Amino acid sequence: MLTLRKYLFDLNEADKDMFLNLYLDTLEDSFFTGWDRFYHGQITVDKPWYGHVHRKQKQFKIARAGTGVFKSGFSVLEITGKETTDEQSQRRLNVRIGLPVQAMIAAIAITTLVAVFSVYFFQDIVAWSVVAMFIIVQVLLLIADLNKTDDKFQEYLEHIRNAVPHE
Repeated sequence: MLTLRKYLFDLNEADKDMFLNLYLDTLEDSFFTGWDRFYHGQITVDKPWYGHVHRKQKQFKIARAGTGVFKSGFSVLEITGKETTDEQSQRRLNVRIGLPVQAMIAAIAITTLVAVFSVYFFQDIVAWSVVAMFIIVQVLLLIADLNKTDDKFQEYLEHIRNAVPHE
């Protein structure tokens, strides 16, 4: 995974149910974590996240669901997190948002195909202009996805940290 953003959150006693809440709000299915998610059709997920949450190991690997115009798409970015303890016994949550290997390979392959077809069908300057525009659009979409995923995850963390625990 190519890490694009990193965060370190300090945890306190009120955050003891954070992994339980994340587990309950995550669709636990390995179907979405591999190459399958790039060539399957529309899939509806009612939860805000999909991936794996390991409550006992205090770590997770999730992605944002419900993206796109019809809320049926999935984010390309993965969010990984793990609870750690530092020297002063302070609990912390290390979070990384990044681009998985499958997405990088797919982007490189598609860009290569666009470049080959552009050079074959157009003149030199037009072909490279098409390739440049394609790369710029990919980067802009990645930045938009990163910002949206980051905002949604931080909103979600704030929400579950401020939620009133059931007794």
